[in-house]
This record gives sequence, structure tokens and C-alpha cells, in this order.
Amino acid sequence: MNDLIKDLAMSETKSVFKKALVKFAKKNEIGCKENQLLIRANEEGVPFYTYCIDFKEKTRVSFKEVLGVKIDFKNREAVAEPFISKTITRLKDKHSCEMDDVKIYACTFDEKAKDVYLFGYIKNQKIGQISFDWLFN
Repeated sequence: MNDLIKDLAMSETKSVFKKALVKFAKKNEIGCKENQLLIRANEEGVPFYTYCIDFKEKTRVSFKEVLGVKIDFKNREAVAEPFISKTITRLKDKHSCEMDDVKIYACTFDEKAKDVYLFGYIKNQKIGQISFDWLFN
């Protein structure tokens, strides 16, 4: 992938996750550190998203809700979906598990969500941090 496009995609993805964490925290009157966005995929590899509080699943949300828009004019879901699907598939293959066993949490450790981190889990066991660079390779 062209480095410029990759950098733009990484920056946009971080920004989207940051805004989502801030928005969901404000809506639920909690701190940003207390909520997460869970990213999973169905058996066909199509990503879906769940809003979490303290790593407990609360509400399934659409990509448009993650974006905070009613209409995705920039078609960001179509751009992001293949990368997310590929990442989940890579983790599934690497750990020889089912698609349903793979979870990726987007979260922050500060109240303004200055930095957003991704953590991978297999069968509810943390396997470590996933870099945005790895996500887009």
C-alpha cells in the first residue's frame, strides 16, 4: 500500500475511534477510560461493532454510529472494512481458532482519548496490543 494512503487511513481510523470513545462516554456519562469499542467479525468476515463499558458488552452499534453520522458520504465503512476483516482473519489464522474467538478492543487510557489503542483477544485471553501499522499492512 502506498505510504501516503496508509498514513491517511491510519490517521483517519484513529480519529474515528477517538471521537467514538469520547462521544459514547459523554452519552453514557462516564469517563473515556471506562468505555471501549469491540470489533469482531461474523463467519463471513464482515466486521461488526459493540459498545462496551469496562469490557462488558452493552450495545451493538453500526459503523455509522461509530462515525457519528447518519449517512457515510465519504464511504469510510467501505474503506475500513477490508482492513478490519483482514486483521481479524490474520489473527484467526495465526492462532488457529474460529472467527468468533477473535476480539479487538479499541480503548484509551486518558480522559480525553488523546491516544487510542487496539488490543487483541483470542477466546477471551489477551494476546497483546495491535499496532495501527500492523492493522494496515
